[in-house]
Amino acid sequence: SFQGTAKDGIWNDEEPPRDIYNECSARLIDRNGFMLTTMTPLHGFTWVYDEKVAKLSIHVKFWYWDGAWNEMINQDRQKVEMSKYGEKEAIARGTGHFVNMSTGKIYYAFNREFNIKPLQVIP
Repeated sequence: SFQGTAKDGIWNDEEPPRDIYNECSARLIDRNGFMLTTMTPLHGFTWVYDEKVAKLSIHVKFWYWDGAWNEMINQDRQKVEMSKYGEKEAIARGTGHFVNMSTGKIYYAFNREFNIKPLQVIP
């Protein structure tokens, strides 16, 4: 459904999967369009951080927006709600900063079937 349509602008409301982001990027070529992504980084250091934030580029601009700066919301309620989350999730939700959400694992995306290989019998 993404292929074949030229767009002037695309707004991703939350982090898109990389394949969707790439397809959206291709839709912007014909009209020299722009893409905007607003997101709360609840999945930790993902491809968005690696490819868009960590690689400083003149083509990518990003801002962190702390909920404490928002004068339109009740700050007392904001504090109460943030206190309900664990420390790392509260940072991601409250400030928009990327944090490693895993705890106690060597690999962020640890998968027993993928990361642990059976021992080979040596003749």
